[in-house]
Amino acid sequence: EPTSGLDSYTANEVMTVVKGLASDGVTICATIHSPSQYTFHLFDRLFMLVRGHAVFFGPTADATEFAMAAIPNVKEMSEGYNDAEFLVDLVTEADRQGRGQEIATSYQNSTMRSQNDAQLDKYINSDKSLQLDETIQAELATKSST
Repeated sequence: EPTSGLDSYTANEVMTVVKGLASDGVTICATIHSPSQYTFHLFDRLFMLVRGHAVFFGPTADATEFAMAAIPNVKEMSEGYNDAEFLVDLVTEADRQGRGQEIATSYQNSTMRSQNDAQLDKYINSDKSLQLDETIQAELATKSST
């Protein structure tokens, strides 16, 4: 949660730096609560859960359209909403109406899920004989806590 306790301007600045690191090849995994529209769209991919079930894992830009198609007639996006707030409100409202499983099932049966699974299989079954540079091996062996 790199933006916890920060005002929106500073959070945007921090996440711009984080996006720069990601653009340089560093893998970033972060939890963000109530991001601004700017910060939300710095993320390449979004992973959302409802009651422990994946309801979306894909390009951030596709999340709103996917969710609205998966659980229609729950909530409409009105002027003034940012995508992150809307998605949380939409999924929460669907869950309160007992429809949370609908979006999970929709993702489970989606082409996006199939593509994600294929990509994961590719990573898992990649060339295991590939040797990592000693520096990278040392970094991976280092344990740290925050």
